[in-house]
Amino acid sequence: MKSLYPTWRALGLALIAACAIAPLTRGAPADSTAIPATGTTAPLRSVPSSSPKSEAALTSEAMFQKGNQLFSQAQELWKTDRPRAESLFKQAAAVWRELAQRDGIQNSTLETNIGNASTFGGDWPRAILAYRRALELDPRNEDARGGLAAARKAAGTEALATGAAVGKTSVREGGFTAAWNQISRLVGSGTDWLTRAVSIRVLLAVAVVAYFTAFGLLAARVLRIRSVRRWQVGAAGTVCLLAVLTLFSRASAASDGAVVVASNAIARNGPSEVYDPTFEEKLKPGLEVRIDETRGQWQKVHLADGRTTWVRREWIEPL
Repeated sequence: MKSLYPTWRALGLALIAACAIAPLTRGAPADSTAIPATGTTAPLRSVPSSSPKSEAALTSEAMFQKGNQLFSQAQELWKTDRPRAESLFKQAAAVWRELAQRDGIQNSTLETNIGNASTFGGDWPRAILAYRRALELDPRNEDARGGLAAARKAAGTEALATGAAVGKTSVREGGFTAAWNQISRLVGSGTDWLTRAVSIRVLLAVAVVAYFTAFGLLAARVLRIRSVRRWQVGAAGTVCLLAVLTLFSRASAASDGAVVVASNAIARNGPSEVYDPTFEEKLKPGLEVRIDETRGQWQKVHLADGRTTWVRREWIEPL
């Protein structure tokens, strides 16, 4: 059993890293309010700011209210002047996006607002992007989840999001890489469900408790302080490992996910215009990808079905 100590120390280091990463992952503020996916909006209870309120904080609140006003105006015009209403919805989404980017606000409710406004404005790619960001902030946000499903369907990327083919001329990865990607997708699906069921903080607490429980049981078995069976140590270690893997999976998904926002995104076999197109058709706006590599103005992206291709950086927007 002493030979297990190096492995246990490695698991402990992974847990420490998870403890460091979890607070940095984008979690929903406790004071956020739910926004129905029907398109109605409600003010945030507060905008992240220093106390007492500074001039910048007041400007943030003013920007948020400006977005509310534009959204309300668009709702009033929806039945009588649809084009004007769609334009106002897009403006509201743009104001809220600028607020989030300028002040570094990471709030699931605000991103859901952006998704709702983009949806009514017909900007499906940025609606998908906003809803994805909202779910990264709060995986239990059912309003964002419902909005994302509707936006994918409207954009025509619903099947693509679950792994359907994009073109006819691409090359699939094989061998170990293909097997590893398949395992990663299966683990990702499992951890996504687990994170939806419990919060990041609960997962972190479970990992810490399970680690020290398993370590204590292992120490008791080695020192023969009490009768401890191997399955007890293994069970506690497995729980700890699953929690740590889930935490790292969420951190990884948030860091390299992206959405195609351009309508002229031509995927190529290499990081230059001189390479042949990977697919017969352009990538659909709203297509969700994972960024694997960056070379200058080009990025190598991973599609949901396991294939890879290159696109220009300005054609996609990261989560």
